Amino acid sequence: MTIALFIWAAIQSLLFGANILLFRRNKANVFLGLFFIITFVNIFHQYLSRFTILKYEVPEILFISDIVGFLYGPIIYLYARQLIFKDFKAANYLHFLPALIFAVYFALREFLINGPLEFFDYINSTFQRVVLFLIVLSNVVYFMLFNRVVEQHNYRKRSKGDHFIGWLTVFYIFFGLKVLTGIIFFSYQAFVQPIYQEEVANHYREFTEYTFIFFNTIIIIVTTYWTIKNPFQVYNLSEQRIREIEESTQTQSPPKPGKKVNDQEPRVKGEGEEDLKIPREEAKEKIVHLMKFVQNKKHLD
Repeated sequence: MTIALFIWAAIQSLLFGANILLFRRNKANVFLGLFFIITFVNIFHQYLSRFTILKYEVPEILFISDIVGFLYGPIIYLYARQLIFKDFKAANYLHFLPALIFAVYFALREFLINGPLEFFDYINSTFQRVVLFLIVLSNVVYFMLFNRVVEQHNYRKRSKGDHFIGWLTVFYIFFGLKVLTGIIFFSYQAFVQPIYQEEVANHYREFTEYTFIFFNTIIIIVTTYWTIKNPFQVYNLSEQRIREIEESTQTQSPPKPGKKVNDQEPRVKGEGEEDLKIPREEAKEKIVHLMKFVQNKKHLD
């Protein structure tokens, strides 16, 4: 059952991330898609590490999960910032510097300085515990920054505010679960395994496995459900397109064949037919309402 959940969660994360990147590639969606892509990498890596012998045959894969750990915080924070402010700058790439530094340092330390990497050269070592602590610290810091950037911006008063508030709340919970998972895993590596007997350590290790896959499964299921119910919030579609189509409808509505239509000319009644012309403002409101109705896919219910 556990193995099936790992495989299912990995595949769903990959498909969802790819779907977001292919559907509408603005900067905010790039970060959102990357979040689920690295979730796929992390889940698949955990599957290989826990249920196969690949970690002994190719121990170089061990550093992948830690690099992903350094990427979670920056990606989630920049996603929220881009979603709200839309002010991405080149300096924002500096948030990925810790992941890059760790990757370079790990490669130099394990491949060049210490020679060929062995599984137990890194696993359960002091160096790994330090790395896990830095990952937890990074995620806690970025979790606070995520919360701060949302609170600082009073997006409820802006036209796009209500459009994103529900989705940001859901994503806030996601980030919290990621931080909690990291703390549980760090406590196992740093305190439980070195101190307690093997039987206790094994039980706690199983607990960390179930916690990891359970939280990731919840994230994927809730995201899928939220996307079905609120697709235009998740995919970051603004009201701009609605206004553009609305203006286009007003200026480019084709007249009926054989009849010239303008704003001053009332509609001609047919025999037994009532005058169906309505004021332009009322028509405008109805058009916008119908477009939102279709965009929210109410016609599919």
